[in-house]
Amino acid sequence: PEELQKKMNLISLDRRRIDAVEILIDDNMVPAAEALLKTINSKFVKGRKEVLSGYIFALQGNCPESYAMYDKALTINPDVFIHDKYRNICE
Repeated sequence: PEELQKKMNLISLDRRRIDAVEILIDDNMVPAAEALLKTINSKFVKGRKEVLSGYIFALQGNCPESYAMYDKALTINPDVFIHDKYRNICE
């Protein structure tokens, strides 16, 4: 039970972190968002880390890498939501 509780705490922490990354990006604090994104375990957030990485790449003008991250996110979780505003940057 103690290991399960540790895992649940890590999952909860990473979900809060991913929410914070979204806020940082929206507040134009991309370097801080990138740093926090690196601390998140991808398996706990079901493709959201890759989606936000793709969004950051798009904001930086690196559309090929952005598309690659969106594809990776969909591979991890076919039901992951990729907001239109994320995709529209590179279109």
